[in-house]
Amino acid sequence: MNRKWLLAIALLLPLLAARTAYAEHAENPEAEHSGTKTAEKHDAEKHGGHEGTFSIGKVFVLQLIACLLLYLALKKWVFPILAGMLNERSKKIEETYAKLERERKELDLLLETARSKLAGIEKEAQEKLDAAVKEGTAQKAAILEEAGAAAARLLAKAKSEIEVERAKAIEEIRQEMVRLSLEAAERLVKQQLTAAKQDELVERFIAEIEKVRA
Repeated sequence: MNRKWLLAIALLLPLLAARTAYAEHAENPEAEHSGTKTAEKHDAEKHGGHEGTFSIGKVFVLQLIACLLLYLALKKWVFPILAGMLNERSKKIEETYAKLERERKELDLLLETARSKLAGIEKEAQEKLDAAVKEGTAQKAAILEEAGAAAARLLAKAKSEIEVERAKAIEEIRQEMVRLSLEAAERLVKQQLTAAKQDELVERFIAEIEKVRA
């Protein structure tokens, strides 16, 4: 049986039971309109009391069956869907955090490598400067200028590489967060539309039942 019809039947059973009990009670004559004899009054009251108790019992049984059907339907179709959605969302969040952590570690490693390169460049430049001072020749100025220019170029290149890698990592993280947000919003809208459609079908089914009985 289709899950939507099963949910609709589970919701409609209590209403149909109450309507049936009310109709049966209305068809039975009241005790005060029965015959004038005391025995007939007593029998009518006793008979009416048993039918009222029977009607109430039927309503209770039907309501109990409806609740059981509704619980089984929710357990079979709704609860697994909700659990799957929660597990999927948790997995997505864990994967996102893991990716961000990996990218952070990669960025830290890149920065550490850049710092090591800068330290090596500074050390090399200092060595060249020391050598130029020791030589004390006319080439001192040229060596200083060359070392400074080389250090500046290497430093600029290292900074540029760091900025490019950092911008790339930030852009990838931003795109991933936007994609996850869009997926969550789309899933939520689909769920809301599906719930609204189910409510509409149930209301239409109830209206058709009432129209047929009228």
